[in-house]
Amino acid sequence: MALVLYHENHDDALENFSLLEQRIKNLSSLIDYNPWSEKITNVDIEVEGNMLLAKLYTDSLSLWASWIYTYDNLLFHEE
Repeated sequence: MALVLYHENHDDALENFSLLEQRIKNLSSLIDYNPWSEKITNVDIEVEGNMLLAKLYTDSLSLWASWIYTYDNLLFHEE
């Protein structure tokens, strides 16, 4: 799945780059308690200007739908 997040500035995009990497490595889903690192098998993340571009690879065909519709914790952040 591809994910594009637009930020107000480049620094916020860089901060969320690190945050996304950390969450994939260290957090588990709030819905099924499985680690994100088991759900997402490979990651390619980069920042271009104000955009964070992420390619998240998975073997699960339903990960995207379950993640978006259940408001799981992968993208939560404070303002």
